[in-house]
Amino acid sequence: AGALSAAKAGDKAGDAGRTSKLLNRVSDAGGGIKRGISKGAKKAFGGKAAEEAAEKADDILGELARRMSEPGVNGTAKSIDKLSKEIEIVDSKGKCLGEFDEIDIGNKIFYEDKTAKGLDTINPRTGKPSQTPQEFANKLIYAKTKNRINNLLNSTGTRQAKTNIVDNVLDIKTLQEIKTFIFRLDGDSAELKRAVQESIEKLQLEFPDYTFDATFGNH
Repeated sequence: AGALSAAKAGDKAGDAGRTSKLLNRVSDAGGGIKRGISKGAKKAFGGKAAEEAAEKADDILGELARRMSEPGVNGTAKSIDKLSKEIEIVDSKGKCLGEFDEIDIGNKIFYEDKTAKGLDTINPRTGKPSQTPQEFANKLIYAKTKNRINNLLNSTGTRQAKTNIVDNVLDIKTLQEIKTFIFRLDGDSAELKRAVQESIEKLQLEFPDYTFDATFGNH
């Protein structure tokens, strides 16, 4: 988790530096554009027209700089515009092999939402919980993710899920290049956290090229 956070911070810092340099280049170029417009307008129409043209150039360049510094542009800040949801992976016959809840394309992360509430609910017939945190993690974190990765590596295509309509469906090669999973759970008990961590450690051993993490108490 710490390594992942540090990597993200480094990426954001690099993006911010690149954007700052780009804005400086826009500003430098803008000065030349402004001078050129002013000189041309002055020659053709006189001093007043030159001033109006220069002011208009200032407005246009200022708006350009503002838009470039907004979140999501050139990789800066968050990339909400780069999220894709509910994408299915399929085999050569078009059979669905799995579905990804949410994909952060910019940061190359799969987000998987898991409902863990109610694990402590007692089954009146048995007097025991219907599912323990360990059983939950073994099934929905470890086993399901292991199966999902294997299916992803053997899939030949993608398509949008029937429950969702997207502008563009990511291709299978793009999905196969994503190597990070983050599980978002709505429960946050100590037992659940321990069980999920054990499953993550097992996944990490079996898929060393991938990174796994989890967040708890998500609603």
